[in-house]
Formats: sequence, structure tokens, C-alpha cells
Amino acid sequence: MQRGRISTVNGVLGGRDVNGIFLYVARASIGDVVIPGKVTPYGHCFISYNGQEYHVPVFEVLCNTRGSWIKAQDGFIPPGALPAGTDETGEILYIGRVAHKHEGHDIVTIGKVQRSKKCCLYPFNTKEQSSRIYEIFVHDQGYGVYFFRGIDTYPLDVGKVEAHILNNVTFERKEDQSQTPTERAGSDCDAQELEGTLKKFKIIPKTYQNPYLLQVKKIVTNIQNTNFEDGSCLIFCILSHGDDGNQIHAADQPYNLDEDVIKPIIENKSLRGKPKIFIVQACRGGLLSDSSQWDATAQVQKQDVYVMNRDADLLLLCSSFPGTKSWRHSLKGSYFIQTLCKNIKELGNRMDLEDIMTHTTNDVMEIMHQEGFCYESSKISQTPTKHSSMRRKFVFAEKPQ
Repeated sequence: MQRGRISTVNGVLGGRDVNGIFLYVARASIGDVVIPGKVTPYGHCFISYNGQEYHVPVFEVLCNTRGSWIKAQDGFIPPGALPAGTDETGEILYIGRVAHKHEGHDIVTIGKVQRSKKCCLYPFNTKEQSSRIYEIFVHDQGYGVYFFRGIDTYPLDVGKVEAHILNNVTFERKEDQSQTPTERAGSDCDAQELEGTLKKFKIIPKTYQNPYLLQVKKIVTNIQNTNFEDGSCLIFCILSHGDDGNQIHAADQPYNLDEDVIKPIIENKSLRGKPKIFIVQACRGGLLSDSSQWDATAQVQKQDVYVMNRDADLLLLCSSFPGTKSWRHSLKGSYFIQTLCKNIKELGNRMDLEDIMTHTTNDVMEIMHQEGFCYESSKISQTPTKHSSMRRKFVFAEKPQ
């Protein structure tokens, strides 16, 4: 048994849902019963049992297995049909699929063929449905059969996602002008892009313009004291200047990302088991990211990553590697936020956020390479990074019905 992600490359495709999402062959257990069913590319698995549809977190996916779908009816089991489960009496259950019409949509969904019931039983719209006419999966002899364990996604209710955007563009003047952080031209573009991206998935964020330290602490305290028992996720975005050691600038003075934001928030017990996503566009030091001149691994500090081990279900997406600068276009916004949002819009409803971040890292590096970005006559780059203790996949999509 291996742990793996649902893949269109090796999963056995069996159908397509109402919203056009592909469905793959899976199976899961209820007690001692093993039941064939369906799973989406982002890990929502459904089986039917005793008249009901069940959404199950632990399942297996049929992968790297050759076969064909044969038309059948009334419980007929053709030679070579692949056994995939058993009911409480020990009767063998086979993999079947059914053409189903729902609200004018033609779909193909997956379930179990049971000889004694003379039909294919399948999960749909909270109930166990049945059809005398079906197709049954017949395994090509001479090839192996592989069921791999899949990873579920976090359940997401977009109406119960709490999202915050802290956008610092201007900063309080200091007596020593050299100590006043420069205006972050283009940051409003980032804030608008984040708002638009979240709203695309029906998540309404709260945006704070140029918050002072006292307001930052008040926002964090409110989150720390909020009861998230009915919530599904927290998204916390910071757009500002930053320094070594995860220092972030509020409008008047700096604060520490770990000690003043992440640590207090994860102490909220009602957030345990729920995804907590932090997105940070800020410098993490003054070094230039140039892989040909700098050994980046030597710059990692414990304080940058220790909090990741403190609790589960936490994802920190940063615009640059610890110790290095982040870059922003004064008219278009930052390379990191603009690219991340573009990828989330395109892939968010079908790809895990961590995988999207991997795409974003590559894209940002490629964009800066193509543009030949230079600073003080040195050709530089930027390497967005992630720190994760996520136990499941995170996809910007609600559980399909």
C-alpha cells in the first residue's frame, strides 16, 4: 500500500461529473465492507452503502491497470470483470459505471455492480442510486492490478473561510529620513489581485490599508479569540517591507511574523485540524538571490522554520528565500503575488495549493530570467519558498454534490 496523489496520468478514468470534473475508479471501507466508488482529481471519494452516499477520507485509487468497459445489465458479470470489494455477506462487488441525467446534464458516474441486486449501485446527490443498465470494468489479463492509497483534501465551505489582507503601502515618517521605509508603489495592484482571486472562489476577504502595529495586533488577537468550530479555513496575507528574521513593517514600526502573527494564531484550539494559510510578500533580508554566487542553504535560520513544526495544517508561502530580497513592479505589482494569483485562478479548483506554489516558484524565476532583471549592475533572481505541515491537499473548491 502506498500513499499517492490522484493523477490523470495513472488513475483509471471512469466518468465525468456535472461540473465537468473527471472521476476515477476508487474503493473504500465501511467496517468490514469494501465498496467500489468514485474519486475526483483532488481527493473527494464517494461510495454508496445501504441507500446513502458517503464521502470518505480514506480510500484507494485504481492506478496503472489496463482494462475496458463492457456493456451489461441485470447483474450480469462478464469474464474478466475485476473484483474490487465485498459486502457484509462476502459477496464480491465489481466496478461499474452508469450514464445518469441530472438537471439536464448528462454525466457518467462510478459505482458497484452486485450480482444479487441485479444492478449497478452508485452514489449521487447524497443517496444510493441504482440502474439495471451499466458498463462493467473488465481487466486486461496479463497486466497487474494496483490499488494505491489516496490523500483526501481539506473540506472547504467558501462561506466559512476567513481571509485577511494587510496591505502596507506608505509608512510613518521618522526623524531620521533614512530610517523611513520607502513607499511600496504597486502594492495596491497586489491587494486588488488577491481580492479578485479569492472572490473568484466566492471568498470575501477583509482588506486593511496601511495598518499600524496596534491594528495588526488587534487583528491577530481577534483571530486568536474567534471560535472557528464552524469555520473551514483561515487565509492571512501580508504585503509590506520585511527584514531578516521574519521582521515585517507595520505603518509605524516592525513586528515579527512568527512571534506576533503565526504563533498566537495557531494557539487557537478551534483552528486545529483546519488549514491555516499565510501568504507573505516582503523582503526577508538584504541579500540578492543569485544561485551562481550565493550558497542559499547557509542562510536558513531556525526561527524561520521552527513554527512549522509546532502545529499541523499550516502552509506559509513567502515571496523569497530567507535572507533575500523580494521584487515588485511599481505599476504592475510584485512578481510573486501577481504570478501566484494567476496560477490560483487557472488551477485553484483542480490542483493542490502546494503544487500551485511549485509552479509559481518556477514561473517567477523564469520571468525574471527572461526580463534580465538587474540591480546595481548585477543580474538577479527571486526564489519564492514554502514551509508546510499540511496533512491533506488544499484545493479552492467545495465538495462536489
